[in-house]
Amino acid sequence: MIREGSITNEGESVAHLEVTVDDPDWNVRSVTADLSSLSLGTVVLNDVGLDGDTSIHDETYTVSIEYPGTLDGDIIIEIEVADDWASIGESHSITILNRLPQISALTFTPITVNRGDTTNVVLTANDGSGVTAVGIDTTQWGGNVTWLTQLDGNWVGEIFVPESIPSGDQVLPVRLEDGAGGSGSTSKFGTGEDLTALHILNEGPVISNVTFYDNGEVVSTLPIPLTGVNEYILTAKVTDFDTISIVQAKLGAIAPPGQSNNWISMRDDGLGADAEAGDGIWSVTVEVRPGVSGGITQFEIRGIDQQLAQTPLNERSHEIELGNSEGGSGGGQAVLKTASNTWLIISLIGVIILVSLVGLAFWIRGGGLKLMMLPTEDPWK
Repeated sequence: MIREGSITNEGESVAHLEVTVDDPDWNVRSVTADLSSLSLGTVVLNDVGLDGDTSIHDETYTVSIEYPGTLDGDIIIEIEVADDWASIGESHSITILNRLPQISALTFTPITVNRGDTTNVVLTANDGSGVTAVGIDTTQWGGNVTWLTQLDGNWVGEIFVPESIPSGDQVLPVRLEDGAGGSGSTSKFGTGEDLTALHILNEGPVISNVTFYDNGEVVSTLPIPLTGVNEYILTAKVTDFDTISIVQAKLGAIAPPGQSNNWISMRDDGLGADAEAGDGIWSVTVEVRPGVSGGITQFEIRGIDQQLAQTPLNERSHEIELGNSEGGSGGGQAVLKTASNTWLIISLIGVIILVSLVGLAFWIRGGGLKLMMLPTEDPWK
């Protein structure tokens, strides 16, 4: 009977009542429907392509219906068909659906938030049978339904922003209940437009648990070798509500040669320095070489997520102490001591050479060289 299957009350939509007539004489004069139960009186259906009729003379008679009342459920209507010789009437049932309360206004304060924040909601809704409950639904993001409180004709409350909600503009569904027992959820204003969106900021990855390992043991100081290179593994826990694309470290004094100011990729794939793939702990090998200054050295770690948000600048910096091979701080002094001994030896050799040259000069000036050049007397004469 109803082309769309049902009619929604309170003028929510226009539906089409259709009646198919089987008349072998092809002399139907009228088809009417008594809609007095809906306070719409008697309406005339047509089969000439008007008022929603889709095909001319196909024996399906049509009329469009918009019901502004508040009744819902199965409603009995009377259909009457008349031709040149007789008329017949039948009773039929149509379904009236209860329209959801209509939202006319929705505001968030603040409208721009981080995940885990709270925001205040003010919502205005109306319904022919009265609005009895309104809730903001965040269950699809791991949250819950926050039921609002009626105040001065509006519905107000404070909602928690789930930590797993995606960043960007998000329309939060609203659950509504009316005085006729109807309930449902919507993400539209009564005009059909999308509800006001809450803007979720995209925060960059968070760096934590920065740790150095020496052969599997946690260390708080990296000894400076007298010769060769000491290698250690640097790890960091990196978390983000979005997928992490890359994690990098700018290692400074503990970087491989020529890369102190470069961003070096860390790994979480179980290869190289990384112990376990996909555990959120990113790893990279660092190097300590002879000659670096002892004491505290700083380095940076940053993460970048799939939406290109980066770890904030003020959260990237970390530090580690560089100490000497005997375990004390200031390993640079040990290297300096070795270098000083070498220079001392070189200096002593230089002094000896200098003294020798001075002595040689005095010997020549004293005639030593001239005496050496004189002929030697024959002892047999």
